[in-house]
Parts: sequence; C-alpha cells; structure tokens
Amino acid sequence: MVKLQTLRSEFDMLYMKASESVEMFYDRVITIVNQLCVNGEKIEDQGMAEKIVRSMTQKFEYVVAIEKSNDMKNMSLKTLMGSLLSHELRIKQFDSSSTSLE
Repeated sequence: MVKLQTLRSEFDMLYMKASESVEMFYDRVITIVNQLCVNGEKIEDQGMAEKIVRSMTQKFEYVVAIEKSNDMKNMSLKTLMGSLLSHELRIKQFDSSSTSLE
C-alpha cells in the first residue's frame, strides 16, 4: 500500500524538465504508469495524455493549447505524442537554422 501511494505521488508530481526531450519525458511517464499497474492501479491512456499535457514545459504551450481546445476525450495518446514530437522537431530545426545564420 505504501509503495502504491509513493508511486501515485511520483505520478502526480511528475513534470517535464527543461533539458528533457518529449521522448525522454514520455519514457518517465510510462515507467511510473507501468509500476503503478504492477502494484494494482491501472492508468488509462486518457489519464496519461492528460498528465502529459498538464506537465509539459513552456516551449510546448502552443501545442498544449491547441490540444486542449480539441476534445481531449477523443484524442489518443499516440496522436498527442505525434503532435508534441512534431513540434519539438520544428523547434530544433528553427534553433539550428537561426544558429547557422549567426
């Protein structure tokens, strides 16, 4: 029971780090969700998607706002992750092109 409470707390306090990629953050979320599942608590994809949206860094604010304006109940975790990964790629491309112009 204590382990489950600890994992719930970890899940609740989980936020993306500024230096972290979308994929790295997703891996941390999945790791905790899998541990919760092993300990008897199932988190649905919808719960993971909502947690991810609430926990992104500010550079993803634009995508998060768009995703929230859509019906999150009808959005799959796969679709959300695709949007976030695509946005992250655009950010990296913009950063590298602006760096090469300097």
